[in-house]
Amino acid sequence: MNKRFITTFAAILIGFSSLLSANNTLILDTLYEQGIKFISSDTLSGRSASAFSVYKMMAKTDSEHPKTHSFALLLDTATKQQVMALVQQGQSLDADRLKLEYLSLQYEVGVEPSSWAALKQSFTQAPATTSQVAKTPVPKISPADLKATNQLSSSQVRTLISNTKVYLRQKQFFAPEHKNAFNNIRRLLKDNPKNTKAIAQYFNLLEDVQEEVDDLLDDGEIFKAISLTEQGLSELPDHALLLNLNERAIGLQNIDSHISALHDPNEYIPELSTSTRNALLSNAKTYLKRKQFFAPESSNAYSKYKRVLTSEPDNSKAKTGMFKLVKELDEEIKELVSDGKIELARNLLHQALGAIPEMASWSSTLVKLDELSALKQKRLDYAQATYSPTMSSRNRKALLTNARSYIRSGNFFSVGDSTKNANDALFKVLAAEPDNEKVAGYFDDLIKKVNETAVELAEDGELNRAASLINQALTFHAGHPALATSSGSLNSLIAVIQ
Repeated sequence: MNKRFITTFAAILIGFSSLLSANNTLILDTLYEQGIKFISSDTLSGRSASAFSVYKMMAKTDSEHPKTHSFALLLDTATKQQVMALVQQGQSLDADRLKLEYLSLQYEVGVEPSSWAALKQSFTQAPATTSQVAKTPVPKISPADLKATNQLSSSQVRTLISNTKVYLRQKQFFAPEHKNAFNNIRRLLKDNPKNTKAIAQYFNLLEDVQEEVDDLLDDGEIFKAISLTEQGLSELPDHALLLNLNERAIGLQNIDSHISALHDPNEYIPELSTSTRNALLSNAKTYLKRKQFFAPESSNAYSKYKRVLTSEPDNSKAKTGMFKLVKELDEEIKELVSDGKIELARNLLHQALGAIPEMASWSSTLVKLDELSALKQKRLDYAQATYSPTMSSRNRKALLTNARSYIRSGNFFSVGDSTKNANDALFKVLAAEPDNEKVAGYFDDLIKKVNETAVELAEDGELNRAASLINQALTFHAGHPALATSSGSLNSLIAVIQ
């Protein structure tokens, strides 16, 4: 790391010892920025000039501050990643040393030690063979018992299906008790797990809930959105879509709290002139169009909206702009990830959390980006361990063409000894050309088509075939967010039936 930066940071630490009675937020903002630099350069441990020393200082300043919590989450992820990297490089002693130092730090600042259970297998695992890479243990969907009880009469079934349609139109998704769409769907499926109309209504329910939550959040009805997602999670506690919607709604609630906290009634803030206010709002709008969300410094949308709201906490245009910023940033993150630009997405999220640490959903997205990075490496490891690294350009192009055809025709994975399927074709290309930009996009197309086919199978009452298809995809692509959503939907549906 740059010596000048380390020297500067040492001076900051000395200066802070006399500033602890000053504005904690200002101190924590500065420490957070320094800590992010340490994390980015993998300078985690050490008594001074390290991410660990930053966290210790932040905890001493204000252990309950959102900025401290946000940095703690980032540090936890970074530490576990570095421990994993050291183990994979055969440096087990260094890995253990870093882990013990981190646990000691957590004990010193008084927080609950991190769980290392998820990584335990990686610490003890021998170098992967071809089959181990391909068959990494993943959470699979258990087969469903599709035996019908047929306790409902045909008239009762028709009535329940008809009432469910009404409840969906009236947006009675999970409440009131006994008079809601989900309750009816559950009764129908417990009576006959292959009731195709009830299964279709289950997926319609989820689509309608997502649409309703989106509408509520667009209208600023944050508490209603949170209430709806929590009603859903009380019935389907592990459903990935509902968890994501709930996380998003709570995130916007945190933004509302962040906006309110920008204005300190006990601090004198000069009033804005009309011309200054208009200029700030106009500049913010321009920066938002340019996607200058949080950078460069003083020339970004957030800083302009913040300046207005610091002086005028009820300024509706600035409030609306701040919520729009969050929405457009989320869309930009999705676009970057879709284009395979994970590092750019990660950097943007670090900027965002530096300004608004209360957004736990952004911290969660960072973890998901780490999972996507791990998936990318896992795919490459499997491809190189299984297929030949040499292939002519002509054959690579032919395989990509075939992969597209296989995806359209539903030949997703191998059946028996056949290798004429999209998954094998793409892995062969990846083995020969790891940097081929088309492969990742085709893998996404494959998973999208797999999900669509699984839903079609489920709606036709073929739940176990749908589960089997998703399980095949999970064998090779565990960690993909779209698969997490589809497996969550099927798992929840099967749980309703059992």
